[in-house]
Formats: sequence, structure tokens, C-alpha cells
Amino acid sequence: MRVCYAHDGVSCFDHMFVEYLLNSNDELHLVSFCQEARSHPMWLRLRGSPRFYFHCFPTNKLGNNRVGRLIVLIANTILLWLLVRKIRPQVLISCTVTTYGLYSAFTHYRPMACMVWGSDVLLYPLQSSFVRRAVSFALNSADVVFVDCENVRRAAAALCPQPKLIKFPWAVDLEKFHESKTSSILRAQLGLTSNPIVICTRNHESVYAVETLIQAIPLIIRKVPEARFLLTGSGSTTVALRRLANRLGIRDYVQFLGWIDSSQMPSYYASCDVYVSPSLSDGTSAALLEAMASGLPVVVSAIPGNMEWVEHGKNGLLFPASDHVALAECLVNVLRDKGLARSLGTEARRAVEIGADLRKSLAIFRRTLVSLIERSSHSSSTYARWR
Repeated sequence: MRVCYAHDGVSCFDHMFVEYLLNSNDELHLVSFCQEARSHPMWLRLRGSPRFYFHCFPTNKLGNNRVGRLIVLIANTILLWLLVRKIRPQVLISCTVTTYGLYSAFTHYRPMACMVWGSDVLLYPLQSSFVRRAVSFALNSADVVFVDCENVRRAAAALCPQPKLIKFPWAVDLEKFHESKTSSILRAQLGLTSNPIVICTRNHESVYAVETLIQAIPLIIRKVPEARFLLTGSGSTTVALRRLANRLGIRDYVQFLGWIDSSQMPSYYASCDVYVSPSLSDGTSAALLEAMASGLPVVVSAIPGNMEWVEHGKNGLLFPASDHVALAECLVNVLRDKGLARSLGTEARRAVEIGADLRKSLAIFRRTLVSLIERSSHSSSTYARWR
């Protein structure tokens, strides 16, 4: 297949889908309007590889106000239209409905598959009727819409015909992420050879509510003073999170590690004792599945995306979103009770083995694309490329 994959290119899911298509001997054109993609290790490694073509136009820094965002929308649509006109892919894949989904919809290129990213149907349509109509337009312009969990499917179904929706978990590599012994080398590098470690890998954006964890830390260290906390990632709230940690007097208990390459994440999970996600909204979280596959006990907010994977008390613990007191109680219980931690971690691994096998999910993904191309090839040449 000749595939055009349009997205920022900085998500672990981007790497997963692109690498899979390349390993399937497909020709892959990655189109990104994100500055950060240019220096991303994944794409630097793939440049020069046969069948991989990288097209990056860093326009994402231009839209800081309403007029700027409109300019970005118009510019990116034109750029994408020119690219697909030149590439003539057999299928155009657009990721995140409110950005690349809209750009792709305005090009009228067919066949087009749209990948819902979560907040683009769960949160953004709630902002205004205009945004809701824009999301509905993008979804209805697609020939097929990929979703990763039931709550995202329900949200998308309210905006486009259900037959377009294909649901499968954006799963985890069970060979890469697995139960393993603690990585003593990494622990030594972190200066935490004997401390129980809690890790949170969510990006520092308001939707992920990392401040809930930071607010819980003073309560946790009163009862488990040896506990330490690792925060990976970065984002628009990083500075505020650091200030909050300083204000609460817990700076010595928290390490802000910044962005960690995905290839290093198995070692980080192996070095930690508990995984936390305080997110306010989510589809299927890749980090959650990675932690569960690594055999970690997980403590996550009780939102629909998490509750599709975590059963409280069986393979993880749930707490009400934004409730730092409840989060602290859950973490204290897991850190104090080693038997509970082992049981939760074992059941977490079993849950993803049953429901989140990467090979099965990617087979569904590719099978759908092949079927979409075959259906288009039987249509008129005009329908198969441009509407």
C-alpha cells in the first residue's frame, strides 16, 4: 500500500502505526505540521529508509489566537491538498479529528480514514456548537473512523453514522513491556536504590491533572516517608507543577525527568513499584497499558477510558478524578501492602494479555485499510481519489 499518514508525529501511537506499516512493506508518507517532529529520534532514525518519506511543515506555532488558528487551518489544508495531489496515496490516514481530520476533510481526498484521539470527540465538541459541527463534518467526511475504546465510540457515534466506526484497542507490545525484575542500574542512576517509587508518565497538560498527584504527595509521605515520585513528560503546566511541588515542600521527593524516549520506558516501569494516572479524560491510555503489561499495580482516576481496563481491587485501584485525598489513600495502601501490590500487578498483566494484544489490534487496522482500498478501487476513479 501507498499510505499518507497525517499527524504531528510525536505520539507513541504515531510510532506504533507508522512502524507497523513500514514493517508490512508499505510505502509510508508521514505529513506533520509540528516543529518538534523534525528532531524526533524516531523519524531521524527512519530517514533514508526505503519506503519512508517525511514531510514536515512547522506551522503549529503560528496559531496563538483566533485569526492565527484560521490561518493555520487554511495553510495546512492547502499544504496537505498539494501533497496528496503529488503523492496520490491509496489511502489517507488523518489523526486527531479537530486538526488533521479537518485538514483532510477539506481536501475531499478519498479514501480517507480518520483516527479519533480521545479529547477530539470527548471534550472539544462540548466547547461550542461550532466546534461540534466541525468535528461532525470531519468524521462524516471519512470513509472509516478508528476508535480505541467504548466511551470514545459512543461519543463519535453521536456525531457520525455508526457503521463507519471500527473499534480496537491501540494496544501494547507484550514482548517489549513485560513483568521483569527491578532495574537496579536505573535505580542507582536515579539515586533511589531502596525507595519505593511511584511513576506518572502523563504529559503536563490540564486534561491529565498531574497536580492531583503532587497535591497527594504530602499526605503519602506522612505515612510512607521513604516513597519517591517520578514524573516524566512535559507540557504547558510543567512550570506550574514545579512551583506547586516547591510550595508544598516536597521538591526532594519528586523528580521531573522530562521527555523519555519510548525505547527506555520498559526500564523505567521495571524500576518502579506503582503507576499513577490522574487524568480527567482519556480513551485507552497507552501508558496505562504499558504499565499493566509490565506487571505494575496501577492507581488511576475512575473515568470511563480507565474503567474499561481497571477493575477496582482486582487489577488496579480507582479513585475519583481530582480527589487527591482518595489518591493518597490508594497509594498508601499499595505501598504498604506488598501482597496487594503483587496481586494487582499480576492481574493487570493478565488483563492486557487477554484484551490488548498488539498483533491482533494492528491486524484489524491493516485489514480495514486494505478493504477500504479495495472498495475504492471498484468505484470510479474520481470517487476513489477526489470528491
